[in-house]
Amino acid sequence: MATKWGHSVSMSVSSGIREEKKTTRASNVQQLNEISLSIQGQQTVQDIVSKATDLFRCLEDVKIVVDDKSKVETRNNSKKIQEALNGIKELFSRLRAIYDETNRRVDIPQGDNLEDLFPLKSEAQESEMEVPKDASAVQIEHDTLQEKLRSKNKEIKDLIDKLRTLMWDINIMMAVKPS
Repeated sequence: MATKWGHSVSMSVSSGIREEKKTTRASNVQQLNEISLSIQGQQTVQDIVSKATDLFRCLEDVKIVVDDKSKVETRNNSKKIQEALNGIKELFSRLRAIYDETNRRVDIPQGDNLEDLFPLKSEAQESEMEVPKDASAVQIEHDTLQEKLRSKNKEIKDLIDKLRTLMWDINIMMAVKPS
C-alpha cells in the first residue's frame, strides 16, 4: 500500500515476505517523523475498520450448507473470511509497530495524566471570558446596534402588515368581481 509520502508497506501472505516486510517496516518506521507516524497510525486504523466491515459482510453472507452448490459458496466465503482475517492481523501488527515506535520516540513522563498534556478548554475556563478594558465603548456600540436592529425589525413588520392588507384587498376584489 503506497501512501502520499512515498513510503510503502507490502501486504503479502507468505512467511518469507513477512520476514522481509518486518525488516522493511522497521526501517520505514525509523525514517518517519512523529507526525508521519501519527498519520500512518490513523490510516492503519481506518484500514482495520474497513477490513473489519468487509469481514462482517462476508460473515453475513455465510449460509447453512444444504447442497453441493452451497458447499462451494461456503468454501469461497470461508476463503474470503480467512483472507480478511489475515489482512486484519497484518494491519494490527503494522499498527503495533507504529505504536511501539511512537512510544519509543515520544517521551511521556511516568505518572503524568495524558489529558493534562493536551490543552483542552473546560466549561469553567470558557465562562471566565476576559473583559476588554474599553468595555464601556463596546457596550455603547452594542446598544446602538441593538436599537438599529429594533428599528429595522419594526420597518419589516410594517411592510408585512401592508402586504397582508393589500393581499386581502386583492382577494376581496377577485371575489366581488363579476365573471
